[in-house]
Amino acid sequence: MNTPISQKEKKRFKFVGDRERATYRCEIFLRPEHCYSHKDGTGAVMFDGYSKHKFHDEPKDKEKCLTNFVQRIVANGYLEKAYYIAFYTNKNVGKDQDELLLEFNPLQWKKLIVSQRIIQTYFVLNDYLIKLNEIKISTPASKELKPEYAETSKASEIELFKMYKHRFVTKEALIQHCRMLKERKFPQGRVEGFYFAYLNAYPFS
Repeated sequence: MNTPISQKEKKRFKFVGDRERATYRCEIFLRPEHCYSHKDGTGAVMFDGYSKHKFHDEPKDKEKCLTNFVQRIVANGYLEKAYYIAFYTNKNVGKDQDELLLEFNPLQWKKLIVSQRIIQTYFVLNDYLIKLNEIKISTPASKELKPEYAETSKASEIELFKMYKHRFVTKEALIQHCRMLKERKFPQGRVEGFYFAYLNAYPFS
């Protein structure tokens, strides 16, 4: 039987990363003023984060898994505490074998977010990053920003993005369809990709 989590329990909750079974990991390099110290004078300058909690499952959708992981790190205020954050795959065969996916440079506004090509088709994540880039990272709005997932089933989503000849009689009909997709919270990048792909495959005379 599941019981509601009290506010005290929520405050006591501590994320315990699963370094062996997490799909993704990140490296967080703290600014000097945010490094914590032990009694012997040593302390954390860099530490790893993981997408999976040791006692909970990850989302099966790997794009959603990475997107939620990135959002959690941002929501916990690490863009204000770190000078560099990097997200990688977690292959568990040595860090040098992990693939770099995404970088944050919080002290370099023009290079705040650097995405690698491998995640260019992660439309929800990229939409979230675009909006994050428009917000000052020192404001509460950056921590409160959440990825927007379309409210639809997988089957109906496939139907909405099907491409076949004569689906749209006019270019205006295609435009109206794309407007509807945006209203249903599909990422802008994916909608635009669909629009240009359809035009390329089935140009209107």
